[in-house]
Amino acid sequence: MNVSIINSDRALVYNLQLDSGLTFAHISQLYSVEEWEVESINQAQRQANRGTGLRHLIKGSTSRGTPQRELLKTDELKSLHDYAQSDTMKNIIVDKLYEDDTFKRLWGVSKQTMLQLTKFIACFVTDRPGLTVKLHLDNRMLVGTGMIYLNDKSDGRQSTVFYTDEQKSNPLEIHTGFQNGWFAANTHNNWHEGFNHATTNRLSILLMLQIIIPS
Repeated sequence: MNVSIINSDRALVYNLQLDSGLTFAHISQLYSVEEWEVESINQAQRQANRGTGLRHLIKGSTSRGTPQRELLKTDELKSLHDYAQSDTMKNIIVDKLYEDDTFKRLWGVSKQTMLQLTKFIACFVTDRPGLTVKLHLDNRMLVGTGMIYLNDKSDGRQSTVFYTDEQKSNPLEIHTGFQNGWFAANTHNNWHEGFNHATTNRLSILLMLQIIIPS
């Protein structure tokens, strides 16, 4: 497995291309074998009114760090999860972020320190038709976030769109074809929204570069 990361037309928003060796038909079948449940939404998220609709996760997991690997039923998805959450993937992402002088200035720490202070999380997700994640910036626990889409073709009705401000200026729509995706630094001007306005489920892997808080 490997992933390519490519500059987009927007600073600190990157295009991803995963090569897993799996086909859409295979991944779709693997998803159907897993047990899914609606993600529980905590009180803070409800108060923030971040969106509407149903996001399903592997039963017993959360998108904020509860490990999915041991909950997965199929070896193929375990292998894909291992790669998506690997140090290899993390290093590729962090290396790319540190090519940008703005990112280095915003964080003010070395690349090695950033690697030591963060963990990389991957999470399989099924977004049902009707899901809407409203325009937002990510919380400050996240250095950056991303998605890899696992649907068979690109569909603008299942996309993520980036803007440069809260007024939705300069839209950048992400291509959602099979194993395409994005990763974006969590900056003051990387506003984004996501949705599934199609009639089929949106399959994806959520990616998060998260700050480690000592216990």
